Amino acid sequence: MAGVLRDLAGLLGDVDRPEGWIAALRFGVAGGLAELGEGAAAAPLFRQLLAQNPAHPWAWIGLIGIAMERGDAVGALALGREALGYLPEDRLLRRKAAEAAEAAEGPGAALAILCDQPVAGMDEADLVFAIALHRSAGRVTEAGEFCARLIARSPGEAVAHLALIEGALTQGDAEAARVAAEAAVAHHPDHPEIILRAAQAFRMAGDGARAVDLCLSAPEGSAFASWFLALRAEIAEERGEVAAARELWSDALAIGQGDVSFAAQEALSRLDPSQEAAADAVLETGDAFVELEVALATGKGAVEVWLAQVEGHSDLPWFVAVRLLDRLWQAGRGVEAERLVAACAAQVWPEADRLAFDLERLLVLDGAFAALDHARSRRVVRRDAEACERLGRVLLAAGKARLAARYLRAAVRRWPGDGAILTRATEAMIACGSAEQVAALLDGPWRQAPEAARLACRVAAALAEGDPAAAVAACAGRQDAPPPMDLIEAQLLSGDLQGAEASLARLSVGDGPEAEALICRPRATRLGSLLNEARVLAAVAADWPEGSGGLEPEFFLAARAALVAVDPMQDGTRPQAEVPGALHLIWRGGVPPPDVVGRMANSWRSATRRAVRFWEPAGAMDWIGQALGHDIARACRQAQDAEQRADLLALAVLLVEGGMMCAAEQVPGGGIDDLADGGGATLFLEGTGGVSFDAMIAPPGHSVITAALEAATQACLSGENGHRWFKTGPGLMTRVVARSLADGGADPCLYPASRLRQVLHPCWPLGTRSGGVD
Repeated sequence: MAGVLRDLAGLLGDVDRPEGWIAALRFGVAGGLAELGEGAAAAPLFRQLLAQNPAHPWAWIGLIGIAMERGDAVGALALGREALGYLPEDRLLRRKAAEAAEAAEGPGAALAILCDQPVAGMDEADLVFAIALHRSAGRVTEAGEFCARLIARSPGEAVAHLALIEGALTQGDAEAARVAAEAAVAHHPDHPEIILRAAQAFRMAGDGARAVDLCLSAPEGSAFASWFLALRAEIAEERGEVAAARELWSDALAIGQGDVSFAAQEALSRLDPSQEAAADAVLETGDAFVELEVALATGKGAVEVWLAQVEGHSDLPWFVAVRLLDRLWQAGRGVEAERLVAACAAQVWPEADRLAFDLERLLVLDGAFAALDHARSRRVVRRDAEACERLGRVLLAAGKARLAARYLRAAVRRWPGDGAILTRATEAMIACGSAEQVAALLDGPWRQAPEAARLACRVAAALAEGDPAAAVAACAGRQDAPPPMDLIEAQLLSGDLQGAEASLARLSVGDGPEAEALICRPRATRLGSLLNEARVLAAVAADWPEGSGGLEPEFFLAARAALVAVDPMQDGTRPQAEVPGALHLIWRGGVPPPDVVGRMANSWRSATRRAVRFWEPAGAMDWIGQALGHDIARACRQAQDAEQRADLLALAVLLVEGGMMCAAEQVPGGGIDDLADGGGATLFLEGTGGVSFDAMIAPPGHSVITAALEAATQACLSGENGHRWFKTGPGLMTRVVARSLADGGADPCLYPASRLRQVLHPCWPLGTRSGGVD
């Protein structure tokens, strides 16, 4: 039969006549070939039909089906969207397009297509599909109208009852969950998943006995067997029935189903009487952190006494040792940190824990290159999610952003429920200039990750892309707590001061060091300075007839608005001065050991044809004084921290020497010479609106660099207490560039920082990143 149809297809392919019977025959042959799996032969016939009649629904459906069968979901989606342009009212075609969208881009994209029609016009198949998509996308609380309409037509539809229970559980509405559970069980007393959700609903409503009865009534051997055991174990623990809970957790672990296995292992460890002594030991080590802070505040002798006590601790957990080590290093106690490492060599840890400690220790003390070399030289212990996240951090810190992104994206697929891996994967994609891909992944392959982690990643990616309004919109109406610092920044950048104030009011000093600093020492933080600036702008807005115009030299927010208003990808009027062929690398965090310097220098020299020169602020004071005069040298000496001195040096080198200036603590991921755009200045705009100090390109004496260095010098000499970012760094540079554009002066070429990230990846060659509050 297939051979006959292929012969007919060949004959029909040469026929170009409009008679209806030929079109009908062509469609019949194409459909037959498609049914027999001969999609390659059927596709040309379907396309001939569409050439004669673009509104032929079954030809479109046939082509979509062929693309799906060969695994080309992206192509199928493109066909579906094209078809809907001709047949927007065809429900079956819309459903096929939505199915392709789910396979290509995830349930969020499928919902956008399927629900672009009135709910009242959906048939039962559409409603079932829409509810299933809401569940897959983690948006079950939005499925209420679909469930109500489906139950009105088909009262026993299981997916609708499930979604109603899950929506109530998600919202924490115990009574609604109980009511939905009663209705669902009445229709489906033997449906395993409905029984499980109903049991969870009754437990939430405080009826543990009914929940246990439902678990016991579930059919044996279902896919949810371990979940029923886990729910019973949790209820037993709540009742204080430790022995029964231990037995139930053991049974759940024996089945070995997904996340339940991890919960069972943790519970059995917690409930094992033999672990009580170890738990006490861990609890005792918690006091070590408090005692260390007291010792650091008291003096060297007290730290010695504290260290002697810790050295005598025979069962110090590896993760506690890492935290203590990091605190010692941040406090400048390198000798004591090395002694703690030596003491940890005597600890008896499993091989995986030893490797974890070694990697974390090397990251703290010796930097990412040492940690990466160690990881590569050791036999790989079977990695769990925590180990994969750690290796991802090592890769990121070593400047291997592209490799980290590939590795962590694979890890997200392996552990879709691990929020830490998802967060690290998002960081890696932002670090290599691929922030625009994050949203599609969150709605597609990453849709199974925890909602709170997905929200945090969505906000971070939107800020990196320069779209704070999208970040704010992502948080609107969300019950899971958004990342507070990122949310406040997004609200300020998008002009929502009232929302930022409300978000700030929800913070407490117990939310972490960043929150504590923002509340108690706002001027010491970049976000606090930004918040104060927004308040000032709001206060003067009524008295400033031209809005923010003219305020660019004084306020970053006004300057940012001016720069965002010009397309960062568009060249301005180019100055004629040529940029010298030199690459100046500024050590912003101090000069690493010689072997690390050599390693990084080789990376830089392999990525450019320019002459490479390294600069370090402490060693450049004499040069600054000779080249630019006493005032700028004095400003460098009076700068409050190394970062401010590095900013001044970067501007000074560009002003005098010209060329390309980059922060040395980066690793080139490709050729960097194309970053320079001919003559004139080339700058890169971060998503927050700050002009990046990671790379700047300019000819000698450029007016923008001159103005920036003058402003930074004056800020340091006057003893301003503002945050470095606004005083000498990206915030200052943003104001200067905006003022230059407003005055019609030299017009630098602005590019989004994503262009920079594609070829320059940040790294931390000196170990733990320097302390301080951003």
